[in-house]
Amino acid sequence: MELTTEQNSLPEELSTTESSFVTNGENKISECSNAFNYVKGGRINHLSNVFRNNPEIDLTEKDTTNEKTLLHYAVLYRSRSRALEMTELILNHAANEALKRKLVEIQDNKGETALHSAAKNGRARIVEVLLPLGPDWKLRGKDNQTALDCVYKNVPQVVVTDCDACVNYSQDGEGSCEELVTLDFKRLIRHPENEEEVDRLKEVSMLGGLITDDADRFRLILEHPVVQVFLHLKYGKCYSVIVASIVIQILWQLIYGYFLFHVYFQACPWKLLDDANGNSAPNKTFELSVECDGRNLDFPGIFFAVIVWILAIIFLTKEIFEFSTVTAFRYFSQLENIGQLFGIMSVIWTCLPIYERLSGVENTIINPWQYNLAAASEFTVWTLVLGQICKLRPLRIYIQIFVKVFKSFVLFICTFASLLFGFAAAFCIIMPQAKAFQSPWLAIPKVLVMMTGELNYDDVFHSDEGGPKLQSTTSHYFTSQILFSMFTILMSLILLNLLIGLAVTDTQALRENCRTAELSSMLEEIYLLESFAARIYIAFGNKWLLERLSVTTKSSSPSWLKHSGEIDLKVEHGSVKDMESGSCVSEKRSQKVTLEFSRAFEYPFPDEVMNRLRELADAKVKDEQEEESQSLV
Repeated sequence: MELTTEQNSLPEELSTTESSFVTNGENKISECSNAFNYVKGGRINHLSNVFRNNPEIDLTEKDTTNEKTLLHYAVLYRSRSRALEMTELILNHAANEALKRKLVEIQDNKGETALHSAAKNGRARIVEVLLPLGPDWKLRGKDNQTALDCVYKNVPQVVVTDCDACVNYSQDGEGSCEELVTLDFKRLIRHPENEEEVDRLKEVSMLGGLITDDADRFRLILEHPVVQVFLHLKYGKCYSVIVASIVIQILWQLIYGYFLFHVYFQACPWKLLDDANGNSAPNKTFELSVECDGRNLDFPGIFFAVIVWILAIIFLTKEIFEFSTVTAFRYFSQLENIGQLFGIMSVIWTCLPIYERLSGVENTIINPWQYNLAAASEFTVWTLVLGQICKLRPLRIYIQIFVKVFKSFVLFICTFASLLFGFAAAFCIIMPQAKAFQSPWLAIPKVLVMMTGELNYDDVFHSDEGGPKLQSTTSHYFTSQILFSMFTILMSLILLNLLIGLAVTDTQALRENCRTAELSSMLEEIYLLESFAARIYIAFGNKWLLERLSVTTKSSSPSWLKHSGEIDLKVEHGSVKDMESGSCVSEKRSQKVTLEFSRAFEYPFPDEVMNRLRELADAKVKDEQEEESQSLV
């Protein structure tokens, strides 16, 4: 059996006969020393005797070597079954539930609790014992991981088992063909006992650890039918607020986009009045600044600038809040967040002509870099509009495919960048007479375009400009032909087709796993919105939005959703009723499943989820029947 580094170190610790403890009195030192040695040695009977003879022994005591408690060492013992026995023995000796929670929450010198240690070492059965005690699973170790993060990564089957237990089954009376499937969400919204009220009102805190770019890592949990039902119901409560947020963001981006277009194209285009007659001519120097008549900016330029400033401040506040809600790495790994920050910060510089006009300047000077920034900002805001539109559920899959393929493309280009630079430099050396290869900065874009098949062979080798010069030197001509042929084979044929194949593979994989990606995206939007509602409650003392987003609060729930966090799903399985006895004949059930919350209500989640719920309910009933049969025997 493989042991972790920490487990391998246990025999060395067992050889230690003396340990130092922060205690009061020699007897207490002896008791604790014996208890620690017995736990490290797996001597359950001896440990039980210590507890029996010393009922008031301090279970929270730490050793000074690793600052671990008895419970830490118990969960890490090399024998899993004995580790479980010792864990239960220590917890059973605790005087009350509060002490049990405290034992699980004590952190060692690495900042890890007993729940951390059990989860990291794959002790699923021990995690099943510790987690229901209600410890603070938000405590982070020195590696910045919470105990729940370790559970999700190392023992996800514990969460799956927990979710299976959320499904209960019963029939509506004896002989009835109607069945009742009850889902208990309380396990999904489990909070530490000492958590503040505002945090207890948040229902997806426990699932927040599942938010990641690689949703497939947590597919087992996200695709569990109970989790799916919970997320769909929760998303239904949040959907109107999410749509309103999308509309507001699109409105801000469209207003800013129009402002840029008006100022830098309609009011002050990139032209100069430089001829003798005062006629407009394109600015071909790309060095001189543009002198713009300030009157062109008065309306609607100043009007839209004010709106843009106000909205920029609002959305900057929103981005600061979002940054404080997630980790810095998670925030900056999202292209949308980077685009939002760029768009907001660009407002300061693209509005410079408006600032000058408001200060009384008649003719505003616009520098070339401002036009470049305006062009980049214009492209960014319209790209962000696309991202907002694709947040709507029917369109979400397309933006996910786009982002996945884009990331693969960037990785692909970075991998083969040396080939691109190599061909670009070689073409510059051997064919400097061609306009595209007169500079390395022109050659690199040209090589990228050539990858798509636009080789322009005749223009390079047989044009009036380049062809005769190449053909005049035989060695140059043949060398350039060989390089061109190698480029065509390696870049245009092999690498381009490889890139297309990777894109197709990514698309197919995402479509197959789109359910997981969609659930992860839904969870992230719910998490951010609920965190925002919690901030409103802290700032203003108003929890209306939190209750509005809740699926377990009586005031915000429909009639089929109980205040306890349970929902009842009435399920008719097409059972055929025996006309003589009036009983249901389960063997004649059809595959058709009709589900209703009420006569006028449709389920907000896929039918396949209900099929899986029915399978879980059937399995649970079967297990109960087997247990009942065994007890009778």
